[in-house]
Amino acid sequence: MARATEFQSVSDNPDMRIAGAKARVSGLSKGILGAGGPSASERQLRIIYLARALVSASRAIAAIGVPVYLAARGFSASKLGLIFALGSVFSLIISFVIGATADRHGRKVFLVAYPLLVAVASFVFAFTTSDVLLAAMAIAASFGRGAGAGASAVGPYQPAETALVADLAHASGRSKAFSRITQMSILGSIAGSGVSVVAFGGLSAHGHHDSFMPAFLIAGIFVLVGGLVALALADDRPADTKCREHKGVIPKGSIGLLGRLWITNTLNGFAVGMFGPFVTYFLYRKFGAPPSEIALLYLVVNLVTLGPVGRVAALAAHFGNIRVTVALRLIQAILLIPFAYAPVFWAAGAIFLMRTLAQRSALPLRQSYVQAMSDPDERARVAALSNIPSQAALVVSPAISGYLFEVASLEIPFFIGGILQFVSTIFYWAFFANSPPPEERPDL
Repeated sequence: MARATEFQSVSDNPDMRIAGAKARVSGLSKGILGAGGPSASERQLRIIYLARALVSASRAIAAIGVPVYLAARGFSASKLGLIFALGSVFSLIISFVIGATADRHGRKVFLVAYPLLVAVASFVFAFTTSDVLLAAMAIAASFGRGAGAGASAVGPYQPAETALVADLAHASGRSKAFSRITQMSILGSIAGSGVSVVAFGGLSAHGHHDSFMPAFLIAGIFVLVGGLVALALADDRPADTKCREHKGVIPKGSIGLLGRLWITNTLNGFAVGMFGPFVTYFLYRKFGAPPSEIALLYLVVNLVTLGPVGRVAALAAHFGNIRVTVALRLIQAILLIPFAYAPVFWAAGAIFLMRTLAQRSALPLRQSYVQAMSDPDERARVAALSNIPSQAALVVSPAISGYLFEVASLEIPFFIGGILQFVSTIFYWAFFANSPPPEERPDL
């Protein structure tokens, strides 16, 4: 009771709130295992960081193993595109359900349940050779989302995770918290990429199922432990039943923000769907790179991008969130084209590294901005609904991309994706350049 009374008195005093926020940011900067008596919020954040690292380790393995394994089994580019598209449909539905319910019923349950589903899918990949079952599990686990080096999207539970991080970090520490979760995702991907280098070492692109099985088993264990770690999170279900009952699916307080995000995210969704799920497939087909070589590239990318991502919050504090985000997104768009037309594997790898650094640096800034501009009671719904158009676009574009791979060239989908992402960035600047987050407004 004493701690509850102390918390109430702090929340009623603006000066004490500011001091408390500074203390929380200071604690975060000491690192995940740093000393100094972390607050309850910081301990909760550390659990989320650890769970994210474990899930990302699994995703990094799947990003390499699943496309190559399915292609080796005879799945064409068109079939892979259809699987990725159906996976986006499933992800869209689950993300909508999570966004519509997490603000009312709590976020923790989704950070536990979805990783357990992915674990089941990974174990199925390890133990079955049924093409139908493999396709079904790839769809259910959203294999193909967040592909490439493996530290991007980890699944449709992210709206719940994003809202929970925003609630725990508070305004002044929000960008740093989202940078930290991106760093932990990269750390997990380093582990997953390292496992892949060993597990796929000496394996040809046409390896037998038994050669892939150990990697899929390890991927399943990683994500299973990630879901179990999230069980340690405190129950975050709202105590106010009346407030819970009056929350609708549409976040009315943030509808203007949503409208603008829907336009930019639709364009970006089409762009990402053209190339995102196919990075591993592209490297495998264009350069004949074996899984171990692709895994080594991803390991290097993850190692190099780990440090700079942690400094992006300071960059945004100096130049502004929107300016830095737009600059990084322009870099992402432009670099897609030389990546597609690179003449040799490691030239493409170097460009991919630079693009991934820009992409990962922009991600926490965009997440922080959306959460900062959302009504606190609507954060999970905004996080989910803002990405619905993007996920809807992802239903269409992978199928188009798979078709273009077969009838045109391997490079065309990446070229189109770069153009679309460039246009999306121009709209993002037009919509948000004059709407900085609250922490950047001197009058607030």
